[in-house]
Amino acid sequence: MKKRTIVLFFALAALAPVAARADGGFQFKVPDGWVDLSPGAPAKNFERLSPEMARQLRDQHLQFYAADLEHAEAFLTNVSASVTPGASKIDDATLDELARSIDAAIKKQPGRVSYRMTSRQFLKLGDVTVARYVGELTVDGKTVKQLGWLMPGHEHSASLTYSTTEDQFARYEPIFDAAARATTGLVDPAYDLGYRLGYVIGRALVLMLLVFGALMLWRKLRARGK
Repeated sequence: MKKRTIVLFFALAALAPVAARADGGFQFKVPDGWVDLSPGAPAKNFERLSPEMARQLRDQHLQFYAADLEHAEAFLTNVSASVTPGASKIDDATLDELARSIDAAIKKQPGRVSYRMTSRQFLKLGDVTVARYVGELTVDGKTVKQLGWLMPGHEHSASLTYSTTEDQFARYEPIFDAAARATTGLVDPAYDLGYRLGYVIGRALVLMLLVFGALMLWRKLRARGK
């Protein structure tokens, strides 16, 4: 009964738009069948959400957020993005510092919480070098698996994070990748602006907000299912 209630709670009939615009000239793809819940999304997209859920999304101040509401169960598979001023070349040093920053922040959290970056690679989207990495957030023995993309733009940078449960990741991974590759507004920086550390720490702090936003949602849904 509780599980059916959760599924009905997240059911939404509104059709998702093809893409959502964000600051910095980026445009993000809403995966087919998902619902755009970004700040500028149509009001009808939020009508079937509880006031608490809608408020939580607004409080995150995300540039972009979309979710697979039609298949919500114990966890809401989602994508979120942030766009921040400044752009720099992305390389191994960037991801090394990102991983260290996340690890340091995770260790300050109460309970049995851990995060590890399990893979990384650098790809070309057109002429632009971007980073793609996979991470695992484990909370009380439960794992959220995340696919992250870091993308430079014109004087801005974008961080995309796709999250789902460990057992559903293989099914969603091609959907995540296809949506990420459809992002527009990328620009390959011609030079290193010299503030890599600040850039990476900013990415890490944003990712932490996304991680613990997902964590709070999971705990909320888990409590409803008891």
